[in-house]
Amino acid sequence: MIEFKDVHKSFDNKQVLRGINLTVQEGELISILGPSGGGKSVTLKHIIGILKPDRGEVWVDGQFVPKLSRLELQELRKRFGVLFQSAALFDSMSVKENVAFTLRMHTKMTEKEIDHRVAECLDQVELHGVEKLDPDELSGGMRKRVGLARAIAMKPDYILYDEPTTGLDPKTAIIIGELIARLQENLKITSVVVTHDVKLACGISDRIALFHEGKVAAVGAPEEVSKGDGEMIRKFMEGQL
Repeated sequence: MIEFKDVHKSFDNKQVLRGINLTVQEGELISILGPSGGGKSVTLKHIIGILKPDRGEVWVDGQFVPKLSRLELQELRKRFGVLFQSAALFDSMSVKENVAFTLRMHTKMTEKEIDHRVAECLDQVELHGVEKLDPDELSGGMRKRVGLARAIAMKPDYILYDEPTTGLDPKTAIIIGELIARLQENLKITSVVVTHDVKLACGISDRIALFHEGKVAAVGAPEEVSKGDGEMIRKFMEGQL
């Protein structure tokens, strides 16, 4: 379980998080939805200890993240897979080497075992025969899928998605959304999706947390949030914010 308790965060006197309270339950897929600059990605970075709150508490499975040592943070992060907004592939490495990167760093797997795990992960994201390709030979959607294959390589308990459909055409965005939903069902993991894509959030989420001005304005099942009474909620769900 992931829990935020009254989390505040500022940068250069600009307050980004203004008292976030949110609980992510084991096994659910929750989307953090909101306009750009609303603190969504900043919230993700608190979960794995890249950022520390100015005030408040961040807990992951009973661990108080801001007080973890470097070694403890390293161990915690091994339990997370992250799909970055840009996919963040290493351009100097092939697809195979990108997916194998964390396996080489954090396991003692043999080359044969690594080859098998890479092929298994690529199969799970529906990519075949691309192991020898370089990232610049891939389409945007394929790069996202390779990034996702790398994210699941260590068999994480959690996956964090940072704007997984940004920069993709509508058809490819739908494909990525469907893939996220299938992985959630097949891997039985806990997922947090940061997005401003209303259609994606409503289509894949167990719950949505709607952020506005650094706070959780609404949280609930997609149909509950989309039918919220607040004027701000209505405007955002209709694409006016």
